Order: sequence, then C-alpha cells, then structure tokens
Amino acid sequence: MFKTNEIFNGSIPPVCLAQILRSIDFSTWPEAYVGCSGMFSFESAIGRANPAIRLHGNDVSILSGALAGLVRGEPLPFTFKGKLAGYEERLAGKGYADRVGALILGLFLGRMFNGPSRYAERHWAYYENRFDDYVALCRAKAAALVAGVRLDSYYAGDFRDHLDKAMETGAGIVVSAPFIEGWYESWYRFINENVEWTPPTYRMWDPDDFPELIDKIDASGVPYVAAYKDRIENGKLLAYHRLGMKPPFYVYGRAGKASTVDRNSTERGTPFAFKAVDIGRLGPGTKVEIARVKAGYADYIKSLYLQETIAWTSAPLNFLIYLDDMLAGILSFSPPKSNIGPYKKGEYVYLLSDTATTRFGRISKLIAMLATSELVLHTAQKRLTHRPVQAVVTTVRSNNPVSMKYRGIYEVIGRKEPGPEERSGSKFIVNYASAPRTADVQAIYAEWWKRHFKDDRTRKVTTSYAKSAPDAAA
Repeated sequence: MFKTNEIFNGSIPPVCLAQILRSIDFSTWPEAYVGCSGMFSFESAIGRANPAIRLHGNDVSILSGALAGLVRGEPLPFTFKGKLAGYEERLAGKGYADRVGALILGLFLGRMFNGPSRYAERHWAYYENRFDDYVALCRAKAAALVAGVRLDSYYAGDFRDHLDKAMETGAGIVVSAPFIEGWYESWYRFINENVEWTPPTYRMWDPDDFPELIDKIDASGVPYVAAYKDRIENGKLLAYHRLGMKPPFYVYGRAGKASTVDRNSTERGTPFAFKAVDIGRLGPGTKVEIARVKAGYADYIKSLYLQETIAWTSAPLNFLIYLDDMLAGILSFSPPKSNIGPYKKGEYVYLLSDTATTRFGRISKLIAMLATSELVLHTAQKRLTHRPVQAVVTTVRSNNPVSMKYRGIYEVIGRKEPGPEERSGSKFIVNYASAPRTADVQAIYAEWWKRHFKDDRTRKVTTSYAKSAPDAAA
C-alpha cells in the first residue's frame, strides 16, 4: 500500500502549529526567515493567517528544493541515475511537476523497498510497473501541499547562515532544526546517491547546540519563535506540546501568549460499558472471545488501566479480549517500521500495547499469549503486513533485565541499556518476540490456566492506574 505520510507530514504537529499561531502575533512581523522549511508547514500556516508577511524559506534537501521550485516557478535542475536511471526515459516530454512526482516516488521506494529481499524486489517492481499512475499520485499530493505556500525567497544552504541574515536585517525568525544528529543524511542517502544534482553546502548540525543558537537569536533583539525537543534553562517558553508517546515540543519566543497541550493517555478514548475481569469467576472452561474494535475503545482502556507513568499512542489495529462476559484486556498493533533482532521489516507485527484490566491472576500473561493467536494474526496479516506474520514483537522498558510478564512465553531478541535520550528512567530496554501460536484461543487459554494462572488477589499492588478504573459496568 502506497503511503506518503512519512514524506509529507511536517515535523511540527498541526496542533502545535495552531498553538504557535495563537501565541505569536505574526501580523506585527513585516517578514520572517524560516530555518529548515522541510515541507513548508510554517510558511503555509503563517502565510495563510497573515497575507502581508514576507516569507523566506530555507533547507538543504532536494525535496524541499524541488517543492520550492514548484512554489516559485523556478525548477530545481536534477536528473535520475543509478537505480532510478530508467525514470529519465519514462519522463521524456513531461513537465517539471511530473519530475517532482517521480522524485517523491523514488524517495518512497528507496526508503521502503531498497533491500535485497524478494519481498523488496517484488514491491519495487510493482510500483515501477505502475510508474505513471504513482507519479501522477505523487504530483497531485505535492501540488496540494504547495498550493497554500507563499515564498518571497528560498535559500538552499545552512540554516544558520539564513538566520544570520535575518538578524542582520532585523527580520523575524522561525526555526525548527532537526532534533536528531545525522537525520537528514540518513533520510536522504538513497535519493542523493541516485539523483544527479548540485547539493548546497552546509555544516553538520548538532541538536545540542540549539540552546546556544536561541541565546544568540534572543540577544539580537529580533522577534522569534523556535521549536525544540527539550526544556532550555532560562529559555522564554511560550508553548508546550505533548501528545501520547510522541516527542514533546518546547516552543520559545520573545513575547506572546502561553499555550499548553499535554495530551497523555487520560484525555483520549471512547468510553463504553464493560465489566472488568474478576479472576474469582474464572475456571478451566471459561469462554474466550476476541473482537476487533476501533482505536478509541482500546484507548479508553489504556487510559484507565495503564500505569500513570506510561505514555502511549493510538494504534491502527485493536482488539478487546473477553473472558465470558468480562473484559480481560486489549491488544494494540502497529505495522513494522524497521528490522528488529532476527526479523526484517515486513516479517513481524509490533505489539504496541497488551493492557489487562486487572493486576491479579497473571491475566497480563494470557493477553500477551493471545496476541500470538492465529485469530488475531490473520487479521494483522490482512491489515498490516500483507504477508504471513512470522512473529509478534514488543518492547519492554524496565528496571530489571527480564520481564516476568513475557518470561516463558516470549523470547528475548535484544537488550540494551538506554542512552541519555531515554526519558522513562528505565535501566533496560528489552525486545521480546514470539512465533505465532497454531492452537485456537480456547487451547491457548487452557495452556495458560494450567501453567500460569494464580489466584493472588491478596497480593499487595503498589503501582497506580492513570485513572480510577470503574468497579462495575460504567
């Protein structure tokens, strides 16, 4: 399935952009220099709300340059080579917008299907056989994106030089530089190796230098807004944005109205009536039922039963698990995004959440086992992988090297100590995997009942839920 979300989504979430527009009165700015335009999210949002402001974009990527060429009517010269050399013949006689569409298609294929596997080869061939159709699709997406963008100028070069010019002229500054060192070089490696163009010169960027850059901008006296990944000591914080497990954004500026969006698990979900599982009512003949549901219902259970220290996000595939008429928990899956342990992307499904509605009876172990059932994975194959699922993979952050929840039912496929960027406070990050279970859900339950069930209702529980869970149907 062709998805361009990763390519076309800007680095700043739309809600955070709305916060910035509420916080800063851009109508008082005659012009603004944007550092690292990317997909021109800032230019689009600010320009639509303030038609008089002059906007000066900037980036070093070929995609940003190509899109700027569409906006300004100044095509960026580039030709395809290497693995994409055949594009030139297929684009003969076509216009610049089609070349931009082909560039986007090449970027997508290079990121998704440039591996040596038969799976990658088949998918690459599929898209190339439908080249004209997908180029037209990418061209239309690019046209829709730049339709709302105004650029009075565009500078292809180091964003710090671009911002220096703004400070010299007294213009406003909008900046959101990459949060990860080397991100650009990794993201565009394939396309830069297979497209002939004249890349701009720039200096390597260390995100840890951002506070120093903000101090320099602030000392210049120009109006500014800057988005960063961390809190800056003594920084002039205007807005804070956090949504689930996604990275937070700290927005700094000289003056404006404060704005906060802090949406963790407790603010989302679709409430519904249910009875939480009572392990005292379970027996060897308890009936297991698994129902696929929309994300909102699973999110509601996460908001009630996950520990308050855990940040989470919605998932594209979700199930409710019932034991007789009692809700035992939920499963949330996402498609694979990278190779993990021995499994390549496309060979596994990622278990984002397997939340139980009780801390007793080792119900959480049953939920994790049912995540590997044929009933669940058949749907995951149709919805997420489009090929047979070889494993269910999940990640645990813990202060212990082994998770008792997965011990004996999943295998450890990776373990590391978290780096300085890890914010959970955990001592270990452990990846677990399990092959699909061929037994039906009743047989899986029977195995769990025999090997793992324990009536431990007298055990003291020290962790807290995000919210007070209902005692009965709500």
